[in-house]
Amino acid sequence: MIRKIMKIFSNLFGNNSKISWKDIACNISSKSGNTLDKFITQPNMIICTSTNENPQSKYGGTWELIDKEFKSQYITTSDKDYVTKSNCSTFKVWASLAGHTANIAIHINPSVTVADSTIEYGKIDWERIGFSKPSISYKGFIATADGGNGIIMIEIDNTGAIRSIDVVCKTSGGSIASGNEFRCDTTITLSYSQMLDSYCNKFYWKKISN
Repeated sequence: MIRKIMKIFSNLFGNNSKISWKDIACNISSKSGNTLDKFITQPNMIICTSTNENPQSKYGGTWELIDKEFKSQYITTSDKDYVTKSNCSTFKVWASLAGHTANIAIHINPSVTVADSTIEYGKIDWERIGFSKPSISYKGFIATADGGNGIIMIEIDNTGAIRSIDVVCKTSGGSIASGNEFRCDTTITLSYSQMLDSYCNKFYWKKISN
């Protein structure tokens, strides 16, 4: 049977190597006028595209975007990419994106004494690192300073503001002097609705109906 079909296509198109199955599928019509490619995809089928383009125009029917993934990439940013900077001489963020995960490294050199009080150092522009403004604040991130003698608890709220909210250290007074750099490394897992299309290269669509 397969050989007969191949022979028919060979007779129709000759030895033109540029003719693909997709070409054939798009040009063979049923009695109802639908091309064959619209029958290839059926309800509940899931396909992956490289852009956020609804497959409806190509395959017909109704489709729903059900997931997407970050393109693997490493983003380095500088001070000018942030809304504000205060109480520090250095405020930088690096982000590594892949799948649904953003691995974020925060580097701060405070210009004030870090103690058991809330100190804000600046704001991240969330969209500069691949995702829209979250609806929640992220707390409990740990940074180390003073040669490992100090531990700083970091908070990032939904506006992108980065603050130190608590300090534990070996030195007397329970504080870390200004000029002691600290770095916080953390991982944030995101839902696909938070991830910006321009940072993604896999979009998963489910066919709902023909």
